[in-house]
Amino acid sequence: MQTRDFLESYILENQEAFDLEGPDPRLWKQIDHRLHGASARRLKGIRTLRAIAAALLLLITGAVGGRLIGYRPPSDAAAILEQTAPEFLEAEQYYQQEIQTKLAQLASYHPGETVFRDLAQLDQVMEELKTELARAPQGKEQEIIANLIQNYQAKISILELVMTSLKTNQSTYSKQNEHEVSL
Repeated sequence: MQTRDFLESYILENQEAFDLEGPDPRLWKQIDHRLHGASARRLKGIRTLRAIAAALLLLITGAVGGRLIGYRPPSDAAAILEQTAPEFLEAEQYYQQEIQTKLAQLASYHPGETVFRDLAQLDQVMEELKTELARAPQGKEQEIIANLIQNYQAKISILELVMTSLKTNQSTYSKQNEHEVSL
């Protein structure tokens, strides 16, 4: 019992020292870490995964929303031309008639095969422009339509130049034949 009296008397004599100091603050951190260390890491990992998932969801939603806003259902170039520039259809008919007339005139001069290959290339460019028109973003249609008209005008100009050249060559050839005498 003496040990108890000694301990009790020691505590009573030094009670002020016991009351002023508390446990070391690092002690509670160590205890908390031992108790919740593994679950805290798991919670931190789950929070990180949630943040990444939320960011991906926002990114995907934004991308899909942007595609839907700018999406125009695929349709043919004629329908787009009819909607955006109905006057172009009239111009196209005019240019097609002019081209057919010039081609008929050109056929009587028997041009070389290169002329028709060049015209076929212009037709291919025309088809590419019409395909591009079907896929073009809104607002670019007028620019493509202007290119289509320029292509028609270029084709007519080429046909006129070829015919002029062939007429000149044929008239020169005819004049040379008039001056020749056959024996």
